[in-house]
Amino acid sequence: MPDGEFGSKALRCGCRAQEDAEFRQMTLRTWANVTGPLAAKTFASLLPRPDVPEWARMLDGAREYAAGRCPEKWLALMGARGAGKTHLALAVANERIAAGQVVRFDTAPNLLSELRSRFDAPRGEGKSADDLVRDYSQVSLLVLDDLGAEKQTDWAAEKLFMVLDYRYLHELETVITSNGLPTHMPPRLADRLMDKRMVLLCGGSIPSYRSGRTW
Repeated sequence: MPDGEFGSKALRCGCRAQEDAEFRQMTLRTWANVTGPLAAKTFASLLPRPDVPEWARMLDGAREYAAGRCPEKWLALMGARGAGKTHLALAVANERIAAGQVVRFDTAPNLLSELRSRFDAPRGEGKSADDLVRDYSQVSLLVLDDLGAEKQTDWAAEKLFMVLDYRYLHELETVITSNGLPTHMPPRLADRLMDKRMVLLCGGSIPSYRSGRTW
């Protein structure tokens, strides 16, 4: 086979491999709900905060978790609104997606709103609420933002606990952000969040980027 023809075929194979990799990344990002501006939330795009020690510790914890160097399966980021928790959670998600992991990102209020809409949907029209609970329970990495901001009806609390309890019992990787402390959560969930064997708990009195307020 002439060298020129071999080189041409190798080039075509290389282009196809790149196209396949790009398509997989697009598919992963779409399924993860991490597209557009959310895809730009990386560790590199974070604004530095050298004067806030708690922030530095939370950033280090998120970096270690994203790199897979933490023994804990869960990462819980706690702090005031605007402290940068969502950005950190998305930075973890983006790093894992880039590595090819299947990730799902959502806010707790949006997840429960979606579950309620699926509960009322006619049978046979798309996924049911139980299907959605299964998806969120079993995905390789779940990133759940704004836990505690959802409307706490008995139904909502039970569905959310079902997802998180499954992930806790099966030791599946989970990132949680919340404006509250674990002690402000329902007792069953608080007990799991304070399990130091399973959960890397980061945060504290970190001031908001926007207002400078803490909690």
